[in-house]
Amino acid sequence: MTISSSSAGPHFLGIGVQRGATGWVFRHLIQHPDVWMPPLKELHYFDVIDPILARPPYRYGQNLKRRLLSAASSVAPRLIPTAWQKKVKVVWDPAWDLRYFVGRSNMDWYARLFSHAASQGKVTGEITPEYCMLSPQVVQQIAEPFPDVRPFIILRDPIDRSWSSFQLAVRHTARTQQVDDAARCKRFKAFVSNDEDHLNARLDYARSIEMWRSAFPGDRLLVTSFDRMRADPSAFLTSICTHIGIDTTKVPADPGLRVNSHQARVGHGLPNYAEATLAERALPHLRQLAKVDLEPSIQADIAAWTQRAELAIQTERRRSEPV
Repeated sequence: MTISSSSAGPHFLGIGVQRGATGWVFRHLIQHPDVWMPPLKELHYFDVIDPILARPPYRYGQNLKRRLLSAASSVAPRLIPTAWQKKVKVVWDPAWDLRYFVGRSNMDWYARLFSHAASQGKVTGEITPEYCMLSPQVVQQIAEPFPDVRPFIILRDPIDRSWSSFQLAVRHTARTQQVDDAARCKRFKAFVSNDEDHLNARLDYARSIEMWRSAFPGDRLLVTSFDRMRADPSAFLTSICTHIGIDTTKVPADPGLRVNSHQARVGHGLPNYAEATLAERALPHLRQLAKVDLEPSIQADIAAWTQRAELAIQTERRRSEPV
């Protein structure tokens, strides 16, 4: 499949899921000689304009901070603490920064973020995991000006995905305060109860797939999984490159799992009570997902995730029964 590099806007979109190896994919795609991606992994344009999600603006918040760090690291690296330098993964691009931070945020502005690279024959795209949660109206708004976009979504066992998200929140807290097992348990209960609607939305993979397929029918949406990456990183990356229409011979023979490699440790540090709680929330979504028409390898992954969730619930119930 060949994509015209002269069209406005991105040629591909990575739409999720959060904690599903999108950072790993970004690190490899941005190094591909035929690809151009923004120096920010997540632009968060469509989720910010989505009236249902109502996300806070990213342009002058998190993203401005990241670009200032990149600029400072390029101009005066000695002034940047070593710990911060490790977070500066991409180069300073002042011309793109000017286009990004100046001007009114709208669809034309968004398209122009990719136009310069596309005019040079590059295949362009971005990855923002929040896009899998967009409302159907916004997904249709993407399809209208960018009908040839090739989206892809990376599913992950929802128990591990949710636990990884919780662990990330705990790591942020641990920078300023001690987090022992009791505090972790208390925080987990708050994580589940206070953010239940948001958690359920992130677990509704079937809704995301059907919504994006409706706007981008046929083979335009690639559905793959975190388990495919763990099983064969090279084949996984090749499948994404094939989907977005770039030379697969330029993919590393052994891409490895160095970026966020801790995510590959399935269930790492996951207590029984947390696994059962997350399984109860994930199981209805997994059963719905099993009805979606997907590749056999992905269906097998979903069956394994479902079996695990059922077993975790049964085990916790037996543990809770009076002796």
